[in-house]
Amino acid sequence: MRLTALLACLVAGQPRDDKSAQELFDALQNRVREAKTVRSEYEYRSTSPASTYAVSFRLKGTDRWAADMKWLAGDEGSRSFAYSARCDGRRTGVESAHPLPARALKPETVVAQLRVGLATAVIMPAFVLEVASGVKLRRMADVGAVRDGGKAKVRDREARVLEYTVKYDWGEGNSEEETVRLTVDPARLVVLAAEGESAHEKWKLTYSAFTLDEDLPDSDFAFQTRRRLASAQAAQLARSVELFGRFTGRLPARPEDLLRRPDRLEPEIFYPPGGFASGGAWPRDPWGRPFELRVKDRRATIVSPAADGKSGGTGQDEDIAVEAPPASGQAVGAPSERLAKYYAARIQVQLLASAVRAYRDAYGELPRKATALWERQEGIDLWPEGGWVPGGRMPEDPWGQPLRMVTDKHFVRVQVNDPKTRRMGTKDLTGEEKAALEKAARPRLAEADRQAIQTLLDAACDDDLETREKAFGGIREWGPVAVPLLDERIRRARDADHRRWLGDFRPTFPDRPAAWVAELASLAVPVSAASMSPEETLDGERQASACLKTIATAEADFRSNDRDGNRINDFWTADVAGLFTIQPAPGGGSIKLIEASVAAADAAPLDDGAADGKYVGIEKFATRAPKSGYSFLAMTLDRSVKPAEPYRTDTQGEGKWGKVHNNSRFGFCAYPAEYGATGTKTFILNELNTIFWKDTGGEPVLEWPTDEELQREWKRLD
Repeated sequence: MRLTALLACLVAGQPRDDKSAQELFDALQNRVREAKTVRSEYEYRSTSPASTYAVSFRLKGTDRWAADMKWLAGDEGSRSFAYSARCDGRRTGVESAHPLPARALKPETVVAQLRVGLATAVIMPAFVLEVASGVKLRRMADVGAVRDGGKAKVRDREARVLEYTVKYDWGEGNSEEETVRLTVDPARLVVLAAEGESAHEKWKLTYSAFTLDEDLPDSDFAFQTRRRLASAQAAQLARSVELFGRFTGRLPARPEDLLRRPDRLEPEIFYPPGGFASGGAWPRDPWGRPFELRVKDRRATIVSPAADGKSGGTGQDEDIAVEAPPASGQAVGAPSERLAKYYAARIQVQLLASAVRAYRDAYGELPRKATALWERQEGIDLWPEGGWVPGGRMPEDPWGQPLRMVTDKHFVRVQVNDPKTRRMGTKDLTGEEKAALEKAARPRLAEADRQAIQTLLDAACDDDLETREKAFGGIREWGPVAVPLLDERIRRARDADHRRWLGDFRPTFPDRPAAWVAELASLAVPVSAASMSPEETLDGERQASACLKTIATAEADFRSNDRDGNRINDFWTADVAGLFTIQPAPGGGSIKLIEASVAAADAAPLDDGAADGKYVGIEKFATRAPKSGYSFLAMTLDRSVKPAEPYRTDTQGEGKWGKVHNNSRFGFCAYPAEYGATGTKTFILNELNTIFWKDTGGEPVLEWPTDEELQREWKRLD
C-alpha cells in the first residue's frame, strides 16, 4: 500500500519529502512542549465500538491541566463514560458517573505526557483516566520515523499531512502498532486534523480548536467545584443513612428521621441522643437547596438535583446522587447505660470519620487539624454551609470528653479519648445484655414485605430456569433483610433440588455478624488519604490475601535458612516489618524477605534498635502507609491449642533477641485500613499456610481462633 502511494507521488511529480516532514513534526513537538498554554478541543469518532465523544484538554505551565469528555452518540454502553478532571498544580480530582480515584501523581509528569500526546494526536478519551488514576492502560513506547503524507487544505488553510507509526506497550510482552495521519498547519505549528488505524479500530479526530499561548484563566484548572463539593456532602449524608439502617434495621422515611427519634421506632431499639447527622442539622447543597432523601424500592438515595432543577440529564447536567447500602433488618438495642454510651460513641466517631472523608473528597487532601472541619482554611474556595462539623467545636463523647483527631500524612484517625480502655467486646457482656441485644436484633419486616419475599422464594424453587433467575434477582434486591427467610427456607426444604438451588444462591449474601456485634468495634476509625473505587476495593482484598501468602513464604525462608543468624531454626513473630528490616550482621544489609511496601503497612512495627540492635525501623526504608488499603499485624496468641500459647517467645538463640521468635508457630492478620472504603474482609494466616477470612467490622484479630471458632465463624479463602 505504501509502495503504491509512493509511486503515485512520483508519477505526479511530487516526490516524498520525509526529511522535511520529520523536521516539521519535531518543530510541532517543541512548539507544544514550550507553549505557555495549550487548548485542544475535538470530536473523537471510533469504529470499535462505534461511538462519538466531545473531548477537551487545557494545559497551563508545567503543572496545571484540565480534561473533559462527554459521550455524544453511538454505543449505548458508553453513555456513562463521561468525566471531568482538574489539577490545580497540587491536587487532582476526577468527577464521573462512576467512582474514579485520583492518584498522587506529580502534576508536571502528567502535563509532560499530555503535551506529547496532544502533539502526536494519540490522546484517546480513556487517556485522562490513565494519567488521573494512575492506571496504565497502555503506554506509548515509540514513535516511528515520520513520512511525508502530502498536502491538504483544511478550512481554507494550507496544511501538511504527516504519517508515522506509534507502538504501544500493553505490558507483559504485549504490544500493538497504530498508523497515524496528522494534518498540521506548518505556518502556525498547530494540529488541524488526525486519524489513525490499528488492527482493532479506526478513529478520527475533528478539531474545533488547537490553540497555543492563549490566555487561560486559573479558574479553568480549579480543583474545587460545586459538583465536587455537593458529591462529598451527599456521600456524608449517605453515611448517616447507612448508620441509621445499621442501628434501626430499616431506612429513614424522611430527613427528620436522622435528626430526631421517629415515633414508629420500637422502644427497645437504640437511637443516639444527637441523632445520625453531624451537628443535628440537615444541610443544603452548594446551590442553597436542601439535599433530597429519596426512598424507593427499599433503597435510599441522597440527591442534589441538576442545576436546572430537573432530574436526569448526563455529564455535568446530571443529578448528584449517592445511594446508601440497604438496611440489614436487624436492629441494635442498648439494654444498659454502658451499652448506650458505647453505641453512641461508636456513631459519633463514624460520623466524624465521614466528615473527614467528605473533606478529603471535596479538597483532595486530609484535614491537617481538627479546626479545619469547622473553620475554612487558606486555599479553600468552596465551603459547606455550617462547615463539615457544625457547631464550631469538636463534639463531646458520652463520657464528656471532646473527640480526638490524630493526623498523619497518609491517614487521619478519629477516636474517643483512650479508646483501648473504653473498648467493649462480646466477652464483656452479661447474659441479660446478650439476650436483650439478640431480641432487638430479630428481623423486623412488615407482613406485606415478608409475604413478598416468601413469594420470591417460592418462585426460586420453580422448575423453569428463567423463573428462578428472575426470582433470585428479586431476592437480591431486598438485600440482607431477606437472609433470615432464605436460611429458613433452606432448612425447611425437603426437595433436594430446591435445597441445591437455594444453597447455591445463598453465598450471594456473605455472612456478616449481627449489627450489635459489629458495632462493638473500636472507638477509633482511620480514614486513608485516598478514596478507592469498588473495583480497587476488591483488588485491595485480593492483594491483601496475596501479601499474606508472601509473608508465609518469607517465614519459611526465615526459619529454614536462619536468616537472622541466631543459629536457631525459628520463625519471626514480633511484627511484619522485621521480615524486611532485620540486619543480622553489624553494618550488613537487611534480609528483605518481603516487599518494602508490605513492611511499611505494618500497623505495629517494633522500635528502631530492638532485638539486640539488629532491628532497623521501617521508616528508614519506606513511608509507613497501608498497602492497597490494607494494614498488617503479627498476631500475639494462638488459641488453637490448650492452653493457649503466645506467638512471641524467646527461643534462646545466639544473641539477646528477646521474645521475638517461635520455634513452630506464627500468625498474621490483614485488615482494611478504612473499613467499608478499602475493604470489608479481615484475613488471617498461620504456619499451616491456609488463609481464612471474616467480616470483623474492620477490627484486626490478634488471637488465632479456636478450632471451633474457626469452623463456625471463619471461611477458608479458595
